[in-house]
Amino acid sequence: MRHHTFLSVVFTLTAGFVMAFQHEASAWLRHQVFTRPAVENLSAVTEAPAASAESLEDFLSATESELAAELSAIESWARANVPNYPALPDALAFSATGDGGTVRQRFLQAIRVNPNIKTPLYVTEYGEETPAAKILLTPEDVSVAGNYDELAFLRFRALAPGEKADALEILVSACDEPDYGLDIGLFADNQTSAGAAYGFGNQPYGNPNLLYGSQAPFHMAFFHESPIVNLAAPFLRKSLIEYRIGLYRRLASFAFRTGHDYWGWRFTGWGLHYIGDLSMPYHATALAGYSAIRMIFINLLDMIGISGPKDRAVQLASNRHLALEAFLAPLITSELDRGAPYSNPILKTLSAATAPPVYADTMPRENVARAGRAASRKVDRLITRYFPREYTRDASVEVGNLPERFSLADRVLEEQGENAVLTLCESLVDPLAAFRDTARAYVTAVRTP
Repeated sequence: MRHHTFLSVVFTLTAGFVMAFQHEASAWLRHQVFTRPAVENLSAVTEAPAASAESLEDFLSATESELAAELSAIESWARANVPNYPALPDALAFSATGDGGTVRQRFLQAIRVNPNIKTPLYVTEYGEETPAAKILLTPEDVSVAGNYDELAFLRFRALAPGEKADALEILVSACDEPDYGLDIGLFADNQTSAGAAYGFGNQPYGNPNLLYGSQAPFHMAFFHESPIVNLAAPFLRKSLIEYRIGLYRRLASFAFRTGHDYWGWRFTGWGLHYIGDLSMPYHATALAGYSAIRMIFINLLDMIGISGPKDRAVQLASNRHLALEAFLAPLITSELDRGAPYSNPILKTLSAATAPPVYADTMPRENVARAGRAASRKVDRLITRYFPREYTRDASVEVGNLPERFSLADRVLEEQGENAVLTLCESLVDPLAAFRDTARAYVTAVRTP
């Protein structure tokens, strides 16, 4: 009885704190720059022929009969293998009706993504400027997530239906797309029609009232928390990231089998996004740098009316997360644009020649998420040491509102020196090596008949 009472107290203290932890649910800015070096020399990619751009509607209409059976098999797999998976409502199951006017809507409902997503045909440009004759899309043309300031640094080159594009360009461009709104507003308490219909229930963590925060359970997973946190906050186990990874792997394989390589590569890129998310330390642990005991103590203070410590912890965790993204994205982009050989430890790790292991559905959880969590405390400590105080220690600052955050790497280099930049990058080598190996295994598995 006393054991039960103790757990009840721990649950109340820890759960309240973790549920208040509402940082942004994006992981790496510009997933393209982390994915490209990991897969650009993979034989499954380099030996693939160019693919013809094809609208989602055309792909679905061409494969509708076979797709119904495939989605039914995917649903059976998810129910049997994804922990805490909320079953697809029967009314949303995909069936082949032959109605081209509704096929897109029926498919998006069946895989339970935001029905308002945009799926234009494009590739993300790198290096040299896009020729003037090429049509550029705006961030608003590709995203419904409101993250337009982050996308303003990218160039989206439109593809015409039937236009050929390299497999690598399609895959790498697509790997950023899940942050463009695929997973926002899907829970019952998100106040959306999709959330009311999809059967996911209430959002287990993240802020259900924030547009971007509503995607948290699809992009974050806390698989390796301490036993006390798992006992106290079982809702943390209700991540749907493994569902998305498995869903898109199977859809990609289906597209390749049916001769629709463009969507094979695009679905592959979507799946790699979620694997990459698990390598972000702030996505693989509920509160980096905080022990369970410390979380309990801070929440206890909040329960007796002293809310300052908890509010401060939540804001600082959010700020450090956003600061790390803003620090790395321009740094990696600029070196990637210069081309190999790379000097940055992250790009050297991602591009290292390794043979892909055999893929298993447990690899993202056991390899990538474990490495992401293991690095979290060190990464958090280094951020507070080397980043300017307003990014890591001032709870009155909202880093997401600082446009100058995208020049953070230059500031750290100027104020702390090259060694600080290298040390920060080296602290992420292990989780990104796990991402590299898992990504290569994933792509190879998708392309294996």
